[in-house]
Amino acid sequence: MRCVTPSSATCATPSPTLPRSGGGRVWPAITRGALHMTLTLTCESLACTLPPPERGRVGEGVSGMPAYRNDSQRLHARALRASMTPAEQALWQALRSHRFHGLAVRRQAPVGPWIVDFLIPAHRFAIDLIDETHDRAADRAPASGLALLGYRCLHLPPRDVLGDLPATLRRLAREITA
Repeated sequence: MRCVTPSSATCATPSPTLPRSGGGRVWPAITRGALHMTLTLTCESLACTLPPPERGRVGEGVSGMPAYRNDSQRLHARALRASMTPAEQALWQALRSHRFHGLAVRRQAPVGPWIVDFLIPAHRFAIDLIDETHDRAADRAPASGLALLGYRCLHLPPRDVLGDLPATLRRLAREITA
Protein backbone atom coordinates (compact mmCIF):
# COMPACT_ATOMS: atom_id res chain seq x y z
CA MET A 1 0.00 0.00 0.00
CA ARG A 2 1.25 3.45 -0.82
CA CYS A 3 1.07 6.41 1.56
CA VAL A 4 -0.90 9.42 0.45
CA THR A 5 0.98 11.96 2.57
CA PRO A 6 4.79 11.82 2.47
CA SER A 7 5.13 13.05 6.07
CA SER A 8 3.33 10.11 7.61
CA ALA A 9 5.63 7.33 8.68
CA THR A 10 2.99 4.63 8.82
CA CYS A 11 0.06 3.95 6.63
CA ALA A 12 -3.19 2.29 7.59
CA THR A 13 -3.70 -1.06 5.95
CA PRO A 14 -7.07 -1.97 4.55
CA SER A 15 -9.37 -3.99 6.74
CA PRO A 16 -9.25 -7.73 6.07
CA THR A 17 -13.04 -7.99 6.41
CA LEU A 18 -15.09 -6.95 3.42
CA PRO A 19 -18.45 -5.20 3.70
CA ARG A 20 -21.58 -7.27 3.42
CA SER A 21 -23.00 -7.81 -0.03
CA GLY A 22 -25.46 -5.04 -0.71
CA GLY A 23 -23.52 -2.72 1.55
CA GLY A 24 -25.18 -0.60 4.13
CA ARG A 25 -25.40 -0.76 7.84
CA VAL A 26 -26.21 -3.82 9.92
CA TRP A 27 -29.37 -3.18 11.91
CA PRO A 28 -30.06 -4.84 15.22
CA ALA A 29 -32.35 -7.83 15.27
CA ILE A 30 -35.62 -5.93 15.58
CA THR A 31 -38.50 -6.45 13.24
CA ARG A 32 -39.72 -3.59 11.13
CA GLY A 33 -43.23 -3.93 12.54
CA ALA A 34 -41.95 -3.57 16.10
CA LEU A 35 -39.82 -0.58 15.09
CA HIS A 36 -42.81 1.07 13.38
CA MET A 37 -45.00 0.41 16.42
CA THR A 38 -42.34 1.85 18.73
CA LEU A 39 -41.99 5.00 16.62
CA THR A 40 -45.76 5.38 16.37
CA LEU A 41 -46.30 4.99 20.10
CA THR A 42 -43.50 7.43 20.89
CA CYS A 43 -44.87 9.99 18.45
CA GLU A 44 -48.45 9.61 19.73
CA SER A 45 -47.39 9.86 23.36
CA LEU A 46 -45.57 13.12 22.64
CA ALA A 47 -48.51 14.40 20.56
CA CYS A 48 -46.20 15.51 17.80
CA THR A 49 -47.09 16.02 14.20
CA LEU A 50 -45.02 14.54 11.44
CA PRO A 51 -43.62 16.83 8.75
CA PRO A 52 -45.22 16.78 5.32
CA PRO A 53 -43.81 14.36 2.75
CA GLU A 54 -40.61 15.39 1.00
CA ARG A 55 -42.17 15.15 -2.45
CA GLY A 56 -45.60 16.31 -3.51
CA ARG A 57 -48.12 18.26 -1.52
CA VAL A 58 -50.48 17.16 1.23
CA GLY A 59 -53.74 15.90 -0.24
CA GLU A 60 -52.33 15.33 -3.71
CA GLY A 61 -51.36 11.73 -3.16
CA VAL A 62 -52.50 8.66 -4.99
CA SER A 63 -55.92 8.71 -3.36
CA GLY A 64 -56.65 12.20 -4.70
CA MET A 65 -55.70 11.43 -8.29
CA PRO A 66 -57.86 9.71 -10.85
CA ALA A 67 -56.91 6.18 -11.75
CA TYR A 68 -56.44 4.69 -15.16
CA ARG A 69 -59.48 2.86 -16.40
CA ASN A 70 -57.54 0.00 -17.96
CA ASP A 71 -54.12 -0.97 -19.28
CA SER A 72 -54.81 0.36 -22.76
CA GLN A 73 -55.51 3.84 -21.36
CA ARG A 74 -52.31 3.68 -19.31
CA LEU A 75 -50.28 2.64 -22.37
CA HIS A 76 -51.93 5.34 -24.49
CA ALA A 77 -51.05 8.00 -21.90
CA ARG A 78 -47.47 6.74 -21.80
CA ALA A 79 -47.24 6.99 -25.60
CA LEU A 80 -48.64 10.53 -25.49
CA ARG A 81 -46.05 11.53 -22.89
CA ALA A 82 -43.29 10.15 -25.10
CA SER A 83 -44.42 12.05 -28.20
CA MET A 84 -45.27 15.55 -27.03
CA THR A 85 -45.81 18.37 -29.51
CA PRO A 86 -43.52 21.44 -29.37
CA ALA A 87 -46.27 23.47 -27.67
CA GLU A 88 -46.76 20.77 -25.04
CA GLN A 89 -43.01 20.63 -24.42
CA ALA A 90 -42.79 24.41 -23.95
CA LEU A 91 -45.75 24.48 -21.57
CA TRP A 92 -44.48 21.45 -19.66
CA GLN A 93 -41.11 23.13 -19.04
CA ALA A 94 -42.95 26.07 -17.46
CA LEU A 95 -45.33 23.94 -15.36
CA ARG A 96 -43.23 21.00 -14.18
CA SER A 97 -41.56 20.53 -10.78
CA HIS A 98 -43.88 22.93 -8.94
CA ARG A 99 -42.50 25.83 -11.03
CA PHE A 100 -45.93 27.32 -11.64
CA HIS A 101 -47.09 28.91 -8.36
CA GLY A 102 -45.86 25.87 -6.43
CA LEU A 103 -48.57 23.65 -7.90
CA ALA A 104 -48.16 20.02 -8.83
CA VAL A 105 -49.00 19.47 -12.49
CA ARG A 106 -49.42 16.11 -14.19
CA ARG A 107 -49.09 15.64 -17.94
CA GLN A 108 -51.24 13.33 -20.06
CA ALA A 109 -53.32 12.48 -17.02
CA PRO A 110 -56.47 10.35 -17.12
CA VAL A 111 -59.73 11.90 -15.99
CA GLY A 112 -62.62 9.51 -16.44
CA PRO A 113 -62.52 8.09 -19.97
CA TRP A 114 -60.37 10.98 -21.26
CA ILE A 115 -56.69 11.83 -21.11
CA VAL A 116 -56.09 15.56 -20.67
CA ASP A 117 -52.82 17.19 -21.67
CA PHE A 118 -52.14 18.74 -18.25
CA LEU A 119 -53.91 18.35 -14.93
CA ILE A 120 -53.63 20.38 -11.72
CA PRO A 121 -55.25 18.01 -9.21
CA ALA A 122 -55.23 20.44 -6.26
CA HIS A 123 -57.58 22.81 -8.12
CA ARG A 124 -59.32 20.14 -10.24
CA PHE A 125 -58.21 22.03 -13.33
CA ALA A 126 -57.46 20.53 -16.76
CA ILE A 127 -55.50 22.16 -19.58
CA ASP A 128 -55.96 20.94 -23.12
CA LEU A 129 -53.99 22.16 -26.12
CA ILE A 130 -56.32 22.16 -29.12
CA ASP A 131 -55.02 22.97 -32.57
CA GLU A 132 -57.09 23.90 -35.59
CA THR A 133 -57.23 20.34 -36.92
CA HIS A 134 -59.37 19.10 -34.01
CA ASP A 135 -63.11 18.82 -34.44
CA ARG A 136 -64.78 21.50 -32.31
CA ALA A 137 -67.84 19.38 -31.47
CA ALA A 138 -65.62 16.55 -30.27
CA ASP A 139 -63.65 19.00 -28.13
CA ARG A 140 -66.77 20.31 -26.39
CA ALA A 141 -67.91 16.83 -25.37
CA PRO A 142 -64.93 16.13 -23.06
CA ALA A 143 -65.16 19.65 -21.55
CA SER A 144 -68.78 19.05 -20.60
CA GLY A 145 -67.89 15.57 -19.34
CA LEU A 146 -65.06 17.01 -17.26
CA ALA A 147 -67.46 19.59 -15.84
CA LEU A 148 -69.76 16.77 -14.73
CA LEU A 149 -66.80 15.22 -12.91
CA GLY A 150 -66.07 18.53 -11.18
CA TYR A 151 -63.11 19.66 -13.30
CA ARG A 152 -62.70 23.02 -14.99
CA CYS A 153 -61.08 22.87 -18.40
CA LEU A 154 -59.09 25.46 -20.32
CA HIS A 155 -58.54 24.96 -24.04
CA LEU A 156 -55.42 26.68 -25.35
CA PRO A 157 -54.32 26.95 -28.99
CA PRO A 158 -50.70 25.84 -29.48
CA ARG A 159 -49.89 29.01 -31.43
CA ASP A 160 -50.61 31.08 -28.27
CA VAL A 161 -48.34 28.86 -26.17
CA LEU A 162 -45.50 29.02 -28.67
CA GLY A 163 -46.07 32.69 -29.54
CA ASP A 164 -46.30 34.24 -26.06
CA LEU A 165 -45.73 31.79 -23.21
CA PRO A 166 -45.67 34.42 -20.39
CA ALA A 167 -49.08 35.75 -21.46
CA THR A 168 -50.41 32.19 -21.57
CA LEU A 169 -49.14 31.54 -18.05
CA ARG A 170 -50.75 34.77 -16.80
CA ARG A 171 -54.05 33.71 -18.37
CA LEU A 172 -53.71 30.28 -16.78
CA ALA A 173 -53.08 31.83 -13.35
CA ARG A 174 -56.19 34.01 -13.74
CA GLU A 175 -58.34 31.02 -14.75
CA ILE A 176 -57.14 28.90 -11.83
CA THR A 177 -57.80 31.58 -9.22
CA ALA A 178 -61.21 32.49 -10.72
